[in-house]
Amino acid sequence: MIKFLTHNEIDKKKWDACIDHAYPELPYAYSWFLDEVAPQWHALVLNDFEAVMPLPTVKKWFTMAYQPFFVQQLGVYNINENPNFEIIDFLTAIPSEYRYINICLNENNSVYDPSIKTVKRPNYVLHLHQPFNAIAKGFNNHTKRQIKKSSLVNSSIEICNFKDVIFLYQKELGKETPYIKQEDYSRLINICDVLERREMLECWCIKKDGEITSSAIFIKHRNRLIYYMGASTETGKENRDMFKIFEFIIKKFAGNNYALDFEGSEISGVARFFSGFGALKLSYQRIIINRLPFPLNWLKK
Repeated sequence: MIKFLTHNEIDKKKWDACIDHAYPELPYAYSWFLDEVAPQWHALVLNDFEAVMPLPTVKKWFTMAYQPFFVQQLGVYNINENPNFEIIDFLTAIPSEYRYINICLNENNSVYDPSIKTVKRPNYVLHLHQPFNAIAKGFNNHTKRQIKKSSLVNSSIEICNFKDVIFLYQKELGKETPYIKQEDYSRLINICDVLERREMLECWCIKKDGEITSSAIFIKHRNRLIYYMGASTETGKENRDMFKIFEFIIKKFAGNNYALDFEGSEISGVARFFSGFGALKLSYQRIIINRLPFPLNWLKK
């Protein structure tokens, strides 16, 4: 039976034990992750935490479930590879007080129901189990040229602090994402601090003449290496820094049982960058369930 639990009713030890063994192998649904990015989250739980679905919740004029910033995929996480339930069972179990639901499921979830609006979102994953030379054969010609150009630049790749990455991201991309507020960046800093203490972060930057020109954060979780965020200055873009960072990361983890998760993008140039490394294009669904009364249901399409 699927039960709705408020935040205070959730046994977080059992919850995290489920995520530890869940499909897919993603970190976003851990209780400690959700506590930082969406403090007011509730949940749906199957039986004794055999499968779980977080519901990040906000209540203003109405109660809604939303997708927090800096969280790619949520949805249903389960400990059975072949579960005896359908994803729609969880969606129909969301209490009626939730008048608007706009959340991303994960790559193991699929919903085909005409009453639910779904939007397919892209993701890119590159398996790193082969030696680097074998992986590099899958790079397209454009990527190979950009890597060669980046290698000719007199710059160094170094470990950096996650705050340096967030600062550069905010400085270089903040104007393009005005809907991300300072409190959201503060939550991002908090979750990165937690990830670092759990030894789940890899942070790298490119320096030229002592200045950071590009930087990136990667999350390590089980067999996934997730590109969490990154940014470049104009100099970094000109020097093809990100090609150098990703070549370095692929070399570092090649030959191991890791999958490099690029986290996808709907921006065509970014998608071309990811696919240029030979990454496999996958997808996941964003779902929208609108239970609002007229005329609010038209305003929140």
